[in-house]
Amino acid sequence: MIEPLLDNTHVESVQITMAEAFDVADRGQFYDRTGAIRDVVQNHMLQVLATVLADPPASGGHSERRNEKAKLVGALRPLTPKDTVRGQYEGYLDVAGVAAGSTTESFVAVRLAVDSPRWDGVHVAIRAGQCMPITATEVVVRFHRPAHDFFDLGTSAEANTLRFRIWPEAQIGLTLNGKKPGAGWVPEAVDLAFAQQAGSGMRPYDRLIGAALDGERWLFAQQQTVEAAWRIVDPVLGDVVPVQPYPKGSWGPEEADRLLPEGEVWHEPAG
Repeated sequence: MIEPLLDNTHVESVQITMAEAFDVADRGQFYDRTGAIRDVVQNHMLQVLATVLADPPASGGHSERRNEKAKLVGALRPLTPKDTVRGQYEGYLDVAGVAAGSTTESFVAVRLAVDSPRWDGVHVAIRAGQCMPITATEVVVRFHRPAHDFFDLGTSAEANTLRFRIWPEAQIGLTLNGKKPGAGWVPEAVDLAFAQQAGSGMRPYDRLIGAALDGERWLFAQQQTVEAAWRIVDPVLGDVVPVQPYPKGSWGPEEADRLLPEGEVWHEPAG
């Protein structure tokens, strides 16, 4: 029902947030050599993005689905410094194993563009960070405002959105706008949760290890997809983009707001 609406005719923007409420803890030495871009963006978050934006396969089967995801990742333009904001939570330098004066990022936000007829012109932004208010991974699809404002709600009404939460629980929801019941023409957003359930109890890496032992490849990216993902992030690795401090328990440095279109704000997953 919804898949035909997922294109640039109907969609204005796509956001993905991967928030972690915890810090680096005892992984200081590993994390300081890695950073958020290498740790989660080039692999996990680009795969989530590809899962949402990829065209439906022409035929059934998991291998065809992997092919379509590979095409989507291959259509993403390489990042540039102006498309990227890096952050580091206050206190990161005090973690055991972290080098003195380290500029490794614990937060990153990027703006992406897809060179495909289906998604041309759609604003795509993803962010990931530690020491944020909650732990959640959520995808939000914002739809264009209707050409005819039937309820005369004006710009005060929020955009209609489709939301996928994929961690730690599964949830699919719609936020729809209309007129608040009663006199007057006051806009009201109504949140409709279509599916909500607790996680399976199996940790993601347990699932991947099990699939590897069984010889199931569909959970893993193709070689060409991995190479394309590194091509996308390579221009902003290292200290190409300065790192900005941000307080623990916040949504990252305010500089990330500049990556969004005018009038749009980052979606903040609710606890």
